[in-house]
Amino acid sequence: MVSNIQKEKIKKQTRLIYIIMGIIIYVFYAFFLFHYSQIKLEYPRYDIAQKLNMAMEHISTNPAEISLSAIKESLKTLLLTSGLGATFLILFITNISLKKHDNPDTVNGEAKLMDSEDLKRYNMRRTDPFNKPTSDGPKNMILSEEIKLAIDNRHTRRNCNTLVIGGSGAGKSRFFVSPNILQYNSNFVITDPSGELLRDYGKALEDNGYQVKVFNLTDVYKSSRYNPFHYINSEKDIFVLVNTLIKNTNPEGGGKGDPFWENSEKLLITALMLYLWHTAPKKDQNFSKLVQMVGMANIDENDESAQSPLDLLFEDLAKDDPENLAVLQYRKFKLGAGKTLKSILISVGVRLQTFELSDIKYLTNDDTLQLESFADTKQALFVVIPTADTTFNFLVSMMYSQLFSSLYTYCETRAEYGYMAYLDDLNIIKVEQATKDTSQEAKTKIEQFITEVKNGTHAKFDDVKKLYYIYTQSGSLVGWRGTKEAANTFMNSLKNIKIRKCEARCPYHVRLLLDEFANIGQIPDFDQKLATIRKYEISCAIILQAISQLKEIYDKKWNTIAGNCDTKLFLGCDDEETIKWLVGKMGKKTTIVENTSWSSKGQGNMSLNRSSIDLITVDQVANMDDNECIVTIRGEHPYFGKKYELTKHPNYKYAKETSGQFFLPMKTVEKKNNTPLRENIESSFYENDNNGNDNVVPNKDSNKPNTKLSKEAHTKANKSKADKMVEALNKQTQEENRIKESKNNGFYDNAAVIASSLGFAPGSIQNMDDEQLLEEIESKVIIETITTEDLNYSQTY
Repeated sequence: MVSNIQKEKIKKQTRLIYIIMGIIIYVFYAFFLFHYSQIKLEYPRYDIAQKLNMAMEHISTNPAEISLSAIKESLKTLLLTSGLGATFLILFITNISLKKHDNPDTVNGEAKLMDSEDLKRYNMRRTDPFNKPTSDGPKNMILSEEIKLAIDNRHTRRNCNTLVIGGSGAGKSRFFVSPNILQYNSNFVITDPSGELLRDYGKALEDNGYQVKVFNLTDVYKSSRYNPFHYINSEKDIFVLVNTLIKNTNPEGGGKGDPFWENSEKLLITALMLYLWHTAPKKDQNFSKLVQMVGMANIDENDESAQSPLDLLFEDLAKDDPENLAVLQYRKFKLGAGKTLKSILISVGVRLQTFELSDIKYLTNDDTLQLESFADTKQALFVVIPTADTTFNFLVSMMYSQLFSSLYTYCETRAEYGYMAYLDDLNIIKVEQATKDTSQEAKTKIEQFITEVKNGTHAKFDDVKKLYYIYTQSGSLVGWRGTKEAANTFMNSLKNIKIRKCEARCPYHVRLLLDEFANIGQIPDFDQKLATIRKYEISCAIILQAISQLKEIYDKKWNTIAGNCDTKLFLGCDDEETIKWLVGKMGKKTTIVENTSWSSKGQGNMSLNRSSIDLITVDQVANMDDNECIVTIRGEHPYFGKKYELTKHPNYKYAKETSGQFFLPMKTVEKKNNTPLRENIESSFYENDNNGNDNVVPNKDSNKPNTKLSKEAHTKANKSKADKMVEALNKQTQEENRIKESKNNGFYDNAAVIASSLGFAPGSIQNMDDEQLLEEIESKVIIETITTEDLNYSQTY
C-alpha cells in the first residue's frame, strides 16, 4: 500500500505534468492562430478549410513569416478564447476540489475480492516465476487452485507463515498439507496425527533425496529416539526446557492456582538437571536418571536436619564448586519446611512419572533425531502423535522448542561461515558447517568435494532401501534417488555443481506444517519466534479447527500470532466465532441502498443512499461449498475460489505409486512386557491349534512371526522364567523379614549392614517407620519380570 507521503508526491508530479502540457498546448494554439491570420490576410477569398490547411503548411515551411498586422488581427480572438478556456478550467478544478474528499464508490469502504486482473498483477510480484503472469514455478507454496506464494520472502516481502483453519473433514491434509509436501522445495517438519502422511509421502520424499525421520509417540519402537538433554548447550537451555515441561504437563482445566508450588517444582527439577549436566557422563544425562534422583530425595517431616542421599550428592558438589548453579537452585528448594518439601517432592514425582514407563525410557534415553543437522541437511521429519490421547504430547512441545533453539543457534553462530556445494537454490548437495576460525577449512573441503564429483560418479542400488545411492570415485556419498532414470538425471546435472558461501540463514527453507496445532502443547515464546523466523528462512503453517483453539493455548498472545501470519487460508468450518473473525478481517465495501416509503395518503417516496456492508457475509462463509476456500494475503485483495485439487499436482502420480513403501530400519531392542506379573507366571507359552499342534502364543507387543517350538522346550522356558520369578519374590520376602527382625532385636546395631546390602546410605533408614521402610525396600529390590525375546524387525509404512 502506498503511503500518504508518496501519494502526495505523485499528485504533485501529476499536477506539474498537466501544467506543462497545458502551456505547450496554449503556445501552439497561439502560434497556429497567428499563421491562420497571416493566410487570411493573403488569401481572403479562400474558405475556412483551405485556410486551415494552408496555415498548417505555412507553419512547417515558413514558421517565422508572420506580419505585425496578422498578430494584431488574431489578438482579439486569442484573448476571447483564453478567457473562455480559463473559465472552464476554474469550474473543472472547483468541481474536482469539491469531490476529492467524497468518493461515492468507496466512501463507506473499499474492500473487494481479487479479480482476474488483480490475480495477474499478484502473480507478477509474488509467485515463481517472478515478473510473469503464471505461478507454476517450483519455489511456491500452494494455497488454492489459483493462489500460490513464493517461498523467496526477500523478493515477495511477505513471510511464509500461514494460518490454516478448517473444521473436521474440510481437507486440511488433502488440500493444503499434501500438495505442499509434493512441492519438494523445503525441509519439512510435519505433524502427522494418524501417520497417514508418512505412509503416503515418506517414500516419495526419500526417493527425491530427502533423509526421512520419524518421531512416533504412537509406537516409540518405530521412532527415532529423542533425548532432550542432548540439545542442552548452556545453563539457559535448561531453564527453557524446564519451563516447557512444566507448562505442558499442567493438568488441563486446573486453573492457574498458587504459583508457589509450580515455581518450587521448577527449582527442584532445574537443580537436578543442572547437576546431571555438570557432573554426569553424556550417557547418563537423561530423564530416567532424573527420576532416579527424585527417588533419592527422602524428606523427614519431623527432623529437618536429616540428610537424604540426594542431599549428600549436592553437599559433595558444593565442596568442589560452592557457586555452582545446581547447588544454588537446590539450596533455594531446601529453604522450605519439611511438610512443604514433601508435598513438592510428591508433585514432582507425579509430573515426571511418565518417564518411568519403559516405552518412554527407551525413547528418551538416547538421541538419533539429531536436530542440530536439520538446518543444512535435506530432511523431512514426521511427528506422529496419537489421535485421541495427548498424554505424551508434551514431548512434542519440548522437541519443537529445541528444534527452534537448534536452528537459531546455527543461524546466529555458524551459518555465515560455512560453504555449500549446490546446483541451484532447491538442490544443495553438501553444506560444510564452520566457525569464524574454520571458515577457510570448510571452503577447502567443499572445493575438494566438488573436484571429486566432477571427476566422476557412479550409482549403487540398495536392495533393502530400494534406493540408488550416488558416490564419487573415492566413495564419498553425493545423494540418492528412487529410480534409475532419476539417478542418471541427477548424475548428469552434477557437472554444473559449484561453490557458494552460506549466509546467516538456513541453506534450505525450513517449513513446519503443524497439523492439529492445538494438540502439540505450548511452545515457549512462540509469538516472538513467529515474528523473527522469516530472516532465518523458516516458516510455520499453523493448522487449526477453529480460532478458539489458538486463543485457548496462547491466551492474550493469540492475536499477535495470527497477525504474524501474512497468509490466512480458510477451508470451511461451522464455528461462529471463527466465521465472524474472518468476516471482520476481510473488510467492508460501499453499496447503494434503496429506501422506499409510503405516506398515509398513498404517496410514495424513494431514495438511494450509500452504505457500508461486509465484503462477504457470515451466511456466505458458513454456506461455502466443500471445494471452495478463502485466501487473504497481507496487502492483497481477498481471494474466494476453489481449493487445490491434489490429484492435479505433477508429483501426485509417483507419490501414489510409492504409497506405503517407506522402509524404516529398526535396531534390535529388548521390548519390556507390560502385562501383569501374575499373568506372566501363570500364562501358558503354547496352545493347541485345530490339528493338535503346539503353537506359540505370540506376544502382543512383538511384531515377530509365530515360531513353532516343542512342548518340552516350552516347559523348560516356562520353568526357567517361573523359577526366576519365585527366586525374586523369595528374595524380597527374606529381606523384609530380615529388616523386621533386625529392628526388633536392635535396629541401630545392624542398620549399617542392612543399608549396605540393599544399597541404602548409612543412617538413611534409622528414622523410618515400618511402612516407610517396606516401601523403600520394595523400591530397592529388583523384581525380574518375564520379557519377550529380543526383537529384531523393520517396519514398512
